[in-house]
Amino acid sequence: MPSISTSSPLIILVVFLIMIALLFGAVLVAAVAQAIVNKVRGQHGPQENVTTYPTMLYPRY
Repeated sequence: MPSISTSSPLIILVVFLIMIALLFGAVLVAAVAQAIVNKVRGQHGPQENVTTYPTMLYPRY
């Protein structure tokens, strides 16, 4: 039964590395898409919240 060799450590390592590469690729694609959206919208980032919601910066007494 030589077909049981699919559970060898080398195959497991290769599958693990492929999964990490896919995860890294997905994160990279998401970051590029976010950068494109920021460029289209005029590069508005989280600093927009300071002007949009000024009451969040100060506690209400």
